[in-house]
Amino acid sequence: MLEVEIEAMDCCPSNGRSGNPVNGAGAASGNSLGKIPASLWQKAVLFSVAYFLCALASNYLSPPAIPFRIFWLPAGLYVAMLLLNQTRSWPWLILAAFTANLAFDLVQGTPLAVLFSFFGATTVQAVTGAWLMRRFVAERPNLRTAKEFFWITIILGIGSTMLGAIIGATTLVASGLNHSFGQSWLTWWFDNMSAVMVVTPLILVWFSGHDEYQQHFFSQRKKYLEAALLMVASFAVCGYFLLFSNGIMSPNKSPILLVLMWAGIRFGTRGATAIGVLVALTFLFFTTQYFTGLTQDQISSGIYITPLQVAWVMASLVGLLPAIVLRQRDEKMEELRVSETKFRTLHDSARDAIFMMQGDHFISCNPATLAMYGCREEDIIGQTPARFSPSVQPDGHGSSEKAAEKIRLALAGASSTFEWRHCKLDGTGFDAEVSLNRMELNGDYFLQATVRDITERKRAEAELKRHREHLEELVAVRTADLQAANRELEAFSFSVSHDLRAPLRAIAGYSDILLLSCAPSLTQTGQRMLNEIAHQSSLMGQLIDDLLAFSRTGRQAIQSVSINMDALAQEAFAEQCATNPKCAAQITTRPLPPAFADPAMIRVVLNNLLSNAIKYSSKRNPPLIEMGGSAQGAQNVYFVKDNGAGFDMQHADKLFGVFQRLHSKAEFEGTGIGLALVQRIIQRHGGRVWAEGKVDEGATFSFSLPAAKAST
Repeated sequence: MLEVEIEAMDCCPSNGRSGNPVNGAGAASGNSLGKIPASLWQKAVLFSVAYFLCALASNYLSPPAIPFRIFWLPAGLYVAMLLLNQTRSWPWLILAAFTANLAFDLVQGTPLAVLFSFFGATTVQAVTGAWLMRRFVAERPNLRTAKEFFWITIILGIGSTMLGAIIGATTLVASGLNHSFGQSWLTWWFDNMSAVMVVTPLILVWFSGHDEYQQHFFSQRKKYLEAALLMVASFAVCGYFLLFSNGIMSPNKSPILLVLMWAGIRFGTRGATAIGVLVALTFLFFTTQYFTGLTQDQISSGIYITPLQVAWVMASLVGLLPAIVLRQRDEKMEELRVSETKFRTLHDSARDAIFMMQGDHFISCNPATLAMYGCREEDIIGQTPARFSPSVQPDGHGSSEKAAEKIRLALAGASSTFEWRHCKLDGTGFDAEVSLNRMELNGDYFLQATVRDITERKRAEAELKRHREHLEELVAVRTADLQAANRELEAFSFSVSHDLRAPLRAIAGYSDILLLSCAPSLTQTGQRMLNEIAHQSSLMGQLIDDLLAFSRTGRQAIQSVSINMDALAQEAFAEQCATNPKCAAQITTRPLPPAFADPAMIRVVLNNLLSNAIKYSSKRNPPLIEMGGSAQGAQNVYFVKDNGAGFDMQHADKLFGVFQRLHSKAEFEGTGIGLALVQRIIQRHGGRVWAEGKVDEGATFSFSLPAAKAST
């Protein structure tokens, strides 16, 4: 039997199967077929053999007295084979069919011109029908639905075979083998149509996949006996008409129809197609072999052949339609059963209580309901929600009136979820969340109420509220403490700015007086000491100013506006050069995107970063400074780069700490406050600051700020 299992024809590995390696150059030299999968050629060869045998059978079943074949079996086999295989395999199947057709026609002595014409008509018929079925019905139709049954009848039984008949009849008339186009067309159409409608369903049903409807057939011994009885009944009915009927032996007799329906109902689509083909071939054989009372002249005239062909088609399909309908029904019932099982499993295993209500009365519930309310099922069925509720809800509304309103809205289609105070059977109250949803069944409306016990959630919410209130009290206390600390800090800052400055001014003033009035009487060592006292007093004053600035930065309100960073950078650099006459640095400024920040604070940032860049690059020749920036989404990133002393990245985390220095005062002066001040300002603006550098190769300080808002 021809194997036509559903599988990807071109997905076989290129190295072949079953000890037949095909790879590399050996494939090209040792196998002229190239990389075509072996299974495809095996199927093509089997198909070619089956096609040839079907052609011989068709020739045998057609009596020699008539000039045409009345049942062309290869037509049904051809289209079924195309339907069961991928489109990419069709050329090889067509080649296999042509080879078989050529061999058969050469045996019959058919002229080559007629042979090509006949085969072309059969091929157009099969390809058109198969393509239309795959395009508009199913990729691999297997007669699982009545829709496929209908479209096979329309597309294959009528459409494609009619097209093939037109081509075939035209060929017959053009070649002079027949002078009547109408008779040729009708003869061609009926012999191909009858074969397609009888053979194609058989192959599709038996070889297009597992038939679930008969999956347990071979596991039931009684089916064997019933199948045997069906076969006996089929031959008995055929024998009855053979022995006792006069005239044509037609398979549309009522006993035969009963046998066919029996096959479809009891054995599904496979049994229906098998018995249908058996009955059709039996009647065909005995009719064309003159066992039915028909004379040779009657058969040769073809008058009785066309009704017989129609009867064969009807007989082969009589049992198929009820088998399809029954299978669809069984599949729907199975789907319904699976759905019911899933619903029942979810219903019974749910941790929430689930009620079904008709009107305002409970009609069913799940096991979780009984556990939640501490009762039996009969205590719930027929009751109303008021039975398991206090007389008044926490909002002051009566439970009966409020429940009736919720039910009315839900029955109107307004699903809702709300909190409800419930009572168990023993009167114990608990809080629950209720969801009401309407359901429709056979025109009646029902409500599904899902109840979730939220006692623990309520307890957790109350606990959380208590902690929140306590936290607010703590925050208020801590805020008051912080405000007091800030006031003390302000007082300390005021004291530092006034009380410490007076002694420093006195020390610096007396040092200057001594240098001016007593310089001639002082040794060089004394003069150097007085100069150092004056210098250290100046540094102490600068340190006090920096500390005060650092302290004020944390408390100063931010007044953010759009800043022209290009102009601000130029001004800051000019200020640094003005206060430092030794400044010889050359600055290169790239376009800076505008920022949204406090201008005064950002000026402090730029002054500190540029001051550091000038200071640490002062020993380079020439000292170079570069400043630039770019927009990165909602933030802008700016950088100040120099070619100065740089630093070791292992100590980068110390750069922004107060009084943290990576270079000694002997190398570079400073108080160790500037970068800490920069970091505080940038962080208060929601940005960040970081640094990169190498020893003796310079450093790059980067910071981010909010981008300026687009003007409207």
